[in-house]
Amino acid sequence: MKYKKEAFEFWGRQLPKVVRMRKTVRPDVPFLFGGPPMSCREGECYPVELNPYGAVYVRFDNGTLGLKPGEFDVVENFIPDSEDQ
Repeated sequence: MKYKKEAFEFWGRQLPKVVRMRKTVRPDVPFLFGGPPMSCREGECYPVELNPYGAVYVRFDNGTLGLKPGEFDVVENFIPDSEDQ
């Protein structure tokens, strides 16, 4: 994935790969999603993905859940390949 300069301006050279939740996070409108309810529980670690601008989200079988920077701590980073920058 090609990342925009905004992703690196916020995160620096290393982008998040795994995060530990500071608090439990659920969708704002959970009734819009079918299947089991999505949530990221406090204290648990989750692999994350980033959009081209650096926004962090967790992918579930029935959708994605966006995370705000204050809701998690980065546990593991990755450095994108040069063609992704």
